[in-house]
Amino acid sequence: MNRSTKRSIILGWLSTSTAVLLTAAPSFAQDATVGVGASTTIPSGRARTTDPGEGRASSSASAAPAANAHEAAVGRIGVGWLGTADVPVGPAVQAATAPIPTPVVGIRYWLNSTLGIDAGLGFFTTNSATRTEATTNATVQGPSRTSFVLHAGVPLSLADVGNFSFVVIPELNVGIGTGKGTQMDGNADLSGFLLEGGVRAGAEVFFGFIGIPQLSLEGSAGVFLSSASGKVSAGGASTRFSTFILSTSSVAQPWDIFRKDIAARYYF
Repeated sequence: MNRSTKRSIILGWLSTSTAVLLTAAPSFAQDATVGVGASTTIPSGRARTTDPGEGRASSSASAAPAANAHEAAVGRIGVGWLGTADVPVGPAVQAATAPIPTPVVGIRYWLNSTLGIDAGLGFFTTNSATRTEATTNATVQGPSRTSFVLHAGVPLSLADVGNFSFVVIPELNVGIGTGKGTQMDGNADLSGFLLEGGVRAGAEVFFGFIGIPQLSLEGSAGVFLSSASGKVSAGGASTRFSTFILSTSSVAQPWDIFRKDIAARYYF
């Protein structure tokens, strides 16, 4: 076999091999693309249909509106007025040392749609003086008194509909009083203690009907047991006064309903 014949065979073989490689290249390229995770078209007959509810159940549940205004207040903190408590500081038989009506403010937090917690704090401080201006000027200091109140309650919502909730509230007030001086003895030490417990029932009405569902007004009445004592000490001697009262809510004056029977609250 001469040189020219060998050259023709080699050239023919190279041409055939090149043609085969060029024809197969697109198929190899497609396989390689799929292998590295590139996108490819899945036949329509095998396409997977996603369930419309899949992955959206939690968002639908969180967007569900509350059934009524009371349920909308669950998990929120309501700040408001909790009434007054009469704390003795010294002898209650004297006008200058009558029990101090101590205002209490606090919070209400609903743990769930039935059970809540009330907590409040109040304080009051007062002092007085009488000054006489004549030939000689004289100033007589009056009693100086301070009272503190701690309030706790467990509100129970027994029924609710719309903007109305019927509540029953067992509650407790603890008051402490301290002071100095009386009209008879300016050096006398004054003290007092209050323990008051009871149960009230009423309604908490939310102002959703005028577009303010965070605001509520509560009216209630109940029965209360109160034990109070006051003490005055001077010159090594002391006198103690005590009272024990069991009563239902009473309204001696028109404004008395705002002392204990009416409470306003705003939920944040």
